[in-house]
Amino acid sequence: MRFLPGMVMLMLMLVISGSALATT
Repeated sequence: MRFLPGMVMLMLMLVISGSALATT
């Protein structure tokens, strides 16, 4: 479970970019 933080970061980035695209 060492690469867990990386996955969380990727998920966060995806969510942020998705929300940004949806709000535009």
